[in-house]
Amino acid sequence: MDFVVLQEYQCLDLPQGFELVTGNDAQALPALQAGCSGALIALASVYPALAQSVWDCFQAGKLDEAQAAQKKLILLRSLVREITPITSHKKLLEAQGFRMGPARFPMRDLSQHEADDLLTRAQAILAR
Repeated sequence: MDFVVLQEYQCLDLPQGFELVTGNDAQALPALQAGCSGALIALASVYPALAQSVWDCFQAGKLDEAQAAQKKLILLRSLVREITPITSHKKLLEAQGFRMGPARFPMRDLSQHEADDLLTRAQAILAR
């Protein structure tokens, strides 16, 4: 999660062909800009087209568009972390038609208020 640690890994004598990636949704674009090979991020499982657009726009040199997509990922990441990431991800997937089933211990299902707020705010972020 610490970008400095990611950069410190880049300073190691890594084997030929070793590819360094981030696992932090908020660092996808900065990691690419710093020379990483990519990102394995949780929100890509919920919004794959949005995550892919960071990569595609970066590769095409469309940095303004890549930054706009990255900002959405950051806002969505903050939103799901306000409650619980796993159950929030599940609720966002359910809103897209996927059957996710109930939460399993130690997680809990979202309250109706939490779910409604999550979906409303996520839609607002995606519409930007």
